[in-house]
Amino acid sequence: MDEASISNDAHRVDLALATHDVAGGDAAAIGAILGARPVRLAGNKLRRACDLASLDARELGWVLGEAEVPPPAGMTLPDYADKLAGRIGARFPTEALLRRVTTLPDDFVASLARAVGLKCGAPRDHVVGNSAPPGRDAVSQGPDPLRLFVNLHPGLRLGEVIEIASDAESALSTISTRVGWVERVLTLNSDLDLLAVDYAPESPSLAEVEFDGLSAEERSMVIENLKAYQRIQSTGAGAADGIKLLQAGYRSATEIAESLPSEIAVRSGLTLAEARGYHAMAVTQGDRGSVRWDRPPRS
Repeated sequence: MDEASISNDAHRVDLALATHDVAGGDAAAIGAILGARPVRLAGNKLRRACDLASLDARELGWVLGEAEVPPPAGMTLPDYADKLAGRIGARFPTEALLRRVTTLPDDFVASLARAVGLKCGAPRDHVVGNSAPPGRDAVSQGPDPLRLFVNLHPGLRLGEVIEIASDAESALSTISTRVGWVERVLTLNSDLDLLAVDYAPESPSLAEVEFDGLSAEERSMVIENLKAYQRIQSTGAGAADGIKLLQAGYRSATEIAESLPSEIAVRSGLTLAEARGYHAMAVTQGDRGSVRWDRPPRS
């Protein structure tokens, strides 16, 4: 048996074991998940354990529903799908976050077209979808899909793309290309935890990251995106909650620490208890940073 066959067999075993853990031994759910063909994998089957991160709660609900998998007693199918998605996110935090933020939501194209069409003479916050936190009016009117997606990519300057766009089609093409840079780096580094890398210019771990095909500017923008994800992850937020915080306009633990937990909850949709937990962790991170900064050099 050659090395490729051995590697493929090892991946299949890892995938089966990971799926068993995620599904808690539910044979029907295990079978449905292993047979899934996620949109994020271009309709291909799961090959590696980390490919489970391609399944979010919505797609898991569809997969379980198609296979007629009954949810556990006392749970609805969406609840069960959400629970499994949470387990996947906890097991594969980097892959889950990066795969989910690089998927355009169903209502994104319509929202983009509306924003570009109304841009002239319309209020900037309503149209551009920049990364500034929404005001009270925006919260009360419901989340804007365009703003939410732009906020997921602090380093890609998507707000600028929309601001100068003359038509929605060209804006969509540019946005898809930039988001594709993140997908490309994820694909090129499938065996590397991109959120565990030190992105300082001279870092040895940065030298291990493949950026083939990206210019220096494109690489810099992707790195800024990844650093924002690291900062949010430092608060202890998993993939799902990290996405909520990013969508709310938070790009760092510092910004979270400077907000009241009640404000974090309103902006992100997190519960007050969850917001308090991430706020406390963000404050702790800030305190540690201050200690490191203020500490005198060793003699």
